[in-house]
Amino acid sequence: MPAWFDDSRAGEYNRGARPKGQSFRLEAVLETYLDIALIITSIALITIVVLQSKGAGLGGLTGSDMGAVFSARRGLEKTFFYLTIVISIIFFLLTIAAVIVTKQAG
Repeated sequence: MPAWFDDSRAGEYNRGARPKGQSFRLEAVLETYLDIALIITSIALITIVVLQSKGAGLGGLTGSDMGAVFSARRGLEKTFFYLTIVISIIFFLLTIAAVIVTKQAG
């Protein structure tokens, strides 16, 4: 072997391995993405729930409340209702995934 070839560090670069000090953990990256997704999902869920304003309906937000306590969900209210269910399920699944990833990382 030539004298310029240093074989002592060859094992660090095999199969995409990183040099010392530059460790890469998939769990850490996945945990970061899950945290960001949880923040976005929670903000969306809070916004949708506030927009529903159970007692007032959507008209109550603008001051044109009709006074009906129970009414059929139509149009935008129906869409918000189903969107709340979908976002809640996504939030629940993301929370379970975050717990699993955090448990494996620790």
